[in-house]
Amino acid sequence: MRYIEVNIRVSPAGLEPLTALLLKHGVTGLVIDDPREIAALASRKNGLDWDYFDEALLAAGAAPADEIGVSFYLEDDAEGARRLADIQLELAKLKGSEFEGLFGAALPSGGLSAECVLRSDDEWKDVWKQYFKPFRMTERLTVKPSFESYAPAARGELVIELDPGMAFGTGRHETTALCARLLEASVRPGASVLDIGCGSGILSIAAALLGAGEVLGIDLDEAAVAVARDNIAANGCADRVRARRGDLLKGLDFMADIAVANLTADLIAALAGGLRARLKTGGVFIASGILEEKRGCALSALEAAGFRIAESALAGDWCAIKAV
Repeated sequence: MRYIEVNIRVSPAGLEPLTALLLKHGVTGLVIDDPREIAALASRKNGLDWDYFDEALLAAGAAPADEIGVSFYLEDDAEGARRLADIQLELAKLKGSEFEGLFGAALPSGGLSAECVLRSDDEWKDVWKQYFKPFRMTERLTVKPSFESYAPAARGELVIELDPGMAFGTGRHETTALCARLLEASVRPGASVLDIGCGSGILSIAAALLGAGEVLGIDLDEAAVAVARDNIAANGCADRVRARRGDLLKGLDFMADIAVANLTADLIAALAGGLRARLKTGGVFIASGILEEKRGCALSALEAAGFRIAESALAGDWCAIKAV
């Protein structure tokens, strides 16, 4: 599909009237580049500490503070062209009227004019690929996208082929990697594994590659289930791994040797009591998605449900717990 990308520069005082004008013409999605906000983020004036800050943003923050960029997109069709002409006409009237000082007097010539570029979604729909390369998630598990070739570099290395979709779980987040590490140490040949909140299916696939005989992944989001099924098929695990829609343990009759849940501390606490009935004798519960500051609450809930904490692992601000 083709789009018209419209870029306007405006003074800070003119931003609100400009957005009102665009809203009147049905433009509800805007990208606003305000150098003042970027500079504040870069200087950490808001009290936040960033692990990563794109250098391109720093360059944008160095732009003149009296120039704000406003961008939006219109479809490249007759309706989009009509709306663009109407907007350009109103901008021209404003620029030549008594409101010029409000909108753009402080800007260089060309302020408050709409610059248009014709775009195709082909330009950005695959941009993410440059950031997703094969990587080692655990000692034995490597994750790779389908569009990259990769040969196992070590004996016993297991490769998960995974493309990001509309579901959580590429393996790069600390919580997913923590779960995978604990799974790697826990899965025995033929084990049954329950993946609660399976997202992309990465942990379900990991369990199967590590030797599990039967894996059930459940997720409340139907889109995530569809993504998980595609990934399961792509990894040749459909004979051992199923994914279906489900709300935590509701209506579940699956008995597991291992249950894994990469959710939140509150959901882990809510699961703890009912999960005992879904684990076989000697079963293991691997839980993550727990901020370190909430680890005590999760531990208390698990112990109150009769679990013994066998191991706790940390990565960044996140915690994973292995309970038996």
